[in-house]
Amino acid sequence: MQHLLRKPAAPMRLFAAVGVLLFLAACAHTTDTRIRELFDRGEYPRVASRVAARLPEDRSNRDYILDRMRLGLALLADGRPAAAEPIMTRTFEMLRTQGINDDKTVAAAILGDGNVIFWKGEPFEQAMMFHYIAVQKALLGEWDNARAASQSSLFLLKDFGENERGGRKTTEEIARTAVQRSQRSDRAFDDYLDHGYTPVKTNFALGYFMNALANLALHRSSGDPARLDEARDNFNEAATLNPSLQPVADALINQSANTVFIIDYGPGPEKVRYGPDDSLTRFAPRLPSDQRPLNLELFEPAIASATPADRVPSALPTAIAADLNALAQDHMWNNFEDIRAAKSTLGTAMLLGGAIAASSRDQTAQIVGLSLLGAGLFSKLTAAADTRHCELLPNRVYVAAANITHPVTTVTLAVAGSPRLALPGIAPPRANRPLALHYVRMPMTSEIARWGQSGRVLYSNDACDCAVPGDDLPYILGGRCVQKPSLEVLRRYQSAGHLLDFSVIDLENLYREEGIDLNPDPRRLIAPRHLLDGGTSLESPVAGSTGFVRLFCQEHPPYSPKSETLRALRASIQPRP
Repeated sequence: MQHLLRKPAAPMRLFAAVGVLLFLAACAHTTDTRIRELFDRGEYPRVASRVAARLPEDRSNRDYILDRMRLGLALLADGRPAAAEPIMTRTFEMLRTQGINDDKTVAAAILGDGNVIFWKGEPFEQAMMFHYIAVQKALLGEWDNARAASQSSLFLLKDFGENERGGRKTTEEIARTAVQRSQRSDRAFDDYLDHGYTPVKTNFALGYFMNALANLALHRSSGDPARLDEARDNFNEAATLNPSLQPVADALINQSANTVFIIDYGPGPEKVRYGPDDSLTRFAPRLPSDQRPLNLELFEPAIASATPADRVPSALPTAIAADLNALAQDHMWNNFEDIRAAKSTLGTAMLLGGAIAASSRDQTAQIVGLSLLGAGLFSKLTAAADTRHCELLPNRVYVAAANITHPVTTVTLAVAGSPRLALPGIAPPRANRPLALHYVRMPMTSEIARWGQSGRVLYSNDACDCAVPGDDLPYILGGRCVQKPSLEVLRRYQSAGHLLDFSVIDLENLYREEGIDLNPDPRRLIAPRHLLDGGTSLESPVAGSTGFVRLFCQEHPPYSPKSETLRALRASIQPRP
């Protein structure tokens, strides 16, 4: 009896090993859905912290570029372009390194230093990331770098032609052709994917628009006529591809607008599996594409006191500059990595052979059969395509032009059927900057109704010159001011009768006793959260960003003192009537 019980041990061990392999394979291509949920809710600092905590340093890791894309988008959405500088610059370098093939089409996986292959995303993801790098540079006033980044997004595309119905071939049709050609030789499969296309000019209208905008800004600052000519040429290219961009371009060229808004709306497409053994991928819309316009209005001096007479009566030009559903579903914007990975059909044959052998009563045959079965199942399961993608990309990108003249202007954005977003504290371009650019990510959940619609700045900060009731006392002392200590700020406190015996150094030391970092290390990848968010930083998101609205336009809990010094000082301050 004991002998009989021992006989199946080897097959059972094989079953256990197969189970482990299947479990590991199933876990291999998982994605972090939590960051997408947080991002949709506008919790950008939490997304940035979550991604930064796991940022891989091994360039052969598939997530090396992907997580840097995610981190850069979270920092931009939070209104922190300066904090995004190192990550955006590094991403640009990585995308550009041997990133263009001999025929000027984009490469998906490239050979880096030390012969390390690293993944770069689908072509449309790469083009969008170049766009966001251009936006980040423009937010810092670095229009020359914005021009270089936007130019990089205009690589040639791979067109595999039309199908018998006269439409552009689908990814599945291209895969089928590659498999058919592989019957001739193994090399024919790769030859078709590598050389069976025609390089064609890009249809990325947003890239042309951003390139034109950068050249226009450079012209306005330098007077160089060549930059103006290049701006006109790129605006024409953008409008040829997308005629709705023409009014926005005209407003900028004729100088009736001095400010541009880049607005991301809705969740972008999701990468899903399909086909034999789920070995192919396609992008499925999370939000359907449509032509709903963006309505943009100005209120001066602030929406809190606005009347109908304050509304700007003229229609402000807006347009959809990019539809990511359309890009993601066009084979010219995909790299066919999944087709290459699904080349072999050996897994199915091994599965069939293994099942037959495992049914034998002979133990040796069972062992061989189970081995084949395990390898076959593992091959089939690992044949399932990798669906990792940049899930923080939007459904569409709107662009808008406006002429901001009042130092404290509120801009409202609304897409039909979605909550309105009010952006207070927007100022005209600085004297040394020819154009102002604002990047806005519109949250898609009910959270925006709680903090995104009042348009009222509730805490004075260093990002805008907004007068706030209660800003004559620091937030840590029960007031409404979260500005960094300065002589001007201290004088405002003292004019209200507070902190009369304090110097700026005394005020700084008070913050330091509370563990508040007044001079964060710029080398830190992620700065600490803002004081209003329960963190230790007074760094403000830029005005006109969603991060600014989320932080300063909603109520936060009162500050809880940590030091005895602050407790004693708060007890000595007379409460307001």
